[in-house]
Amino acid sequence: AQARQRLDEAGSLGDQALAPVRLFVALLEPELQLAEGKLDAARQGFAQAEQLAMEELDGQPSPATWQARYGLGRVLRRQGKHEAALTAFRSALTHLEELGQRTALQEDRAPFFANHRALVDDTLSLLLELHRPEEALVVADGAQAQVLRGMEAAGRLQRLSAEQVREWARRVATYRLSRDRLETLRSQIRRSAGPARTALEQQLEAQRQDSSRCFEAAFAHLDEVAPVASPISLPPAALSTALAPGEALLELVAIGPQWHGFWLAGGKLSHQLQQGSTLLAPWTKELRSSVHHLFVVSGGHPQAAALAGEEHPAGGPLLEHVTLSYLPHAGFLLRRPRAVTGAALIV
Repeated sequence: AQARQRLDEAGSLGDQALAPVRLFVALLEPELQLAEGKLDAARQGFAQAEQLAMEELDGQPSPATWQARYGLGRVLRRQGKHEAALTAFRSALTHLEELGQRTALQEDRAPFFANHRALVDDTLSLLLELHRPEEALVVADGAQAQVLRGMEAAGRLQRLSAEQVREWARRVATYRLSRDRLETLRSQIRRSAGPARTALEQQLEAQRQDSSRCFEAAFAHLDEVAPVASPISLPPAALSTALAPGEALLELVAIGPQWHGFWLAGGKLSHQLQQGSTLLAPWTKELRSSVHHLFVVSGGHPQAAALAGEEHPAGGPLLEHVTLSYLPHAGFLLRRPRAVTGAALIV
């Protein structure tokens, strides 16, 4: 009832409402319809909300566009249209990544992605429902890579000299000024018509290009003075080639309150819900027969740090039989040297 009241109050402003208010109204209505089970109306509402966002913001990344696509995916999933829902979820993830690239230039952007975890969780749960663990692992690992990318800016700034920090700040200020001009032009266009609007739209395209150049210039400078090896998402094709014979990967992924394990070895991937007393319980057969080096992506699992102390299926501590490496995410497999032989703990 309170949400309906807020919606009515915002809707009463009509064309006088600012763009954020109009987009809020456009997104809230289908959310309420979805909660009420009015799926066809919600589906139409999310499509209209995305169209409005594209018109208001000239096709630029915005929270409204990915939220509309995410909402559409949830409706389609409720309607049993799983492939269409998955397409909408993937589109929302792609748009969210594009938006994140232009979010909080001077701040740690990892929370930006962590705060949108519900979209990732819904995508993963749908993929697992469709029995597509390979795609689920790629999505999960890509989300982890996004968080790591988001942490880069803050860490890199700490390594800059005072002069380099000033230059970075100057470039960021130039980008923000260009972005403000872009927003001003958008506002003027909404209030204009005829030849005046056409002229402003031409200026808008030039200003959009300038804003993009300023953004790229800021990070080009950062790449020059503080280069880093940016995290690489694990591509689907790498699942069969990322590991050498005798190597295995265990990636732990939280989907809502539940932990899932993805085990990759010998070019084959298996998935299990983590319910046993030990993390390695679902894969004792594989450990006993062929694995001499295990890569682990913990995903923040509380038991992952104690993995080395688990017992090997053949008896004795795990490290008497395999070497163990902890990775931030599986994409690092594409950069690392081949595992060495012998018992060791590599972090």
